[in-house]
Amino acid sequence: RRVHGDEATQANQNLSKELKRLNDEYRRFREQADQREHDWQKDESRFTEYLNNEHTQLLTVWRSIVDFRRQFNDMKSVTERDLTQLKNDYNRCTRAVHSACLNL
Repeated sequence: RRVHGDEATQANQNLSKELKRLNDEYRRFREQADQREHDWQKDESRFTEYLNNEHTQLLTVWRSIVDFRRQFNDMKSVTERDLTQLKNDYNRCTRAVHSACLNL
């Protein structure tokens, strides 16, 4: 009986050591998983911030392009109107010179 009691005590001690080792290992893995989760959340937050900044910059560039296009079209219209007016003035002057030459 004493032998069985010693064997049971030894087995119990071995199981207790194994349980402690497994608990320690579980705790270590849990801490690593928590750290990875924390790191992932930080990375996700940084990436979201990066995307928001890129989106803002893209919108700024797009607004500039739209504004430039509007200004260009306005300038084009004004230039076309001015050229039409100059053409009309030139034609008027040409007719006046031609008429003056005929009256000489």
